[in-house]
Amino acid sequence: MMIGMNCFNKSLVSRGLVLRQILRGDNSPTIKMKKIRLDKETYCQRNRPCAITICSKNRITIFNNKDFVHEIMAIIRKEADLHRIQVFAFCIMPDHLHLLISTTSDCSLVDWIALIKGKITRQSWNYGFKDTIFQKSFYDHFLRKEDDLFKQVRYILENPLRKGLSEVYSKFPYIGSFVFDLSDY
Repeated sequence: MMIGMNCFNKSLVSRGLVLRQILRGDNSPTIKMKKIRLDKETYCQRNRPCAITICSKNRITIFNNKDFVHEIMAIIRKEADLHRIQVFAFCIMPDHLHLLISTTSDCSLVDWIALIKGKITRQSWNYGFKDTIFQKSFYDHFLRKEDDLFKQVRYILENPLRKGLSEVYSKFPYIGSFVFDLSDY
């Protein structure tokens, strides 16, 4: 019995992603998602800096209310202290957050990110937002060399300059570090 190919994306069929569904006669193909996370152990390694970017859902501008952003900074500070997370740098942009963090405990960075996303989301409801405000996942990049740490701190601090939100990073109110004195940068 030949199954009609009209319901399938031909590029997916040609890549073999739905071949099993076709052979079984399943007309609702599933697409294998690329694994975007490293092994769980990687996110628990102590003193291994990781650059994190967390985007708002649909990249909507939501971090533009001064009071809300100050509450976000307080949540990050409190949860970092509670879970012994080093926050080398952070920057809260209108539609995303940058964090440069590492753990000094057994706390997984993935779990910590989920925790702060949840707390920030619940806080957002006080500002009229509904449901979740973040994309499902986040971007991460583990730094390989110690020199990369200072380059990444500078990159995060200069993000508002690149986006035209400030002429000098020190004038942008939503950046900081809970480890470094930023006047050194």
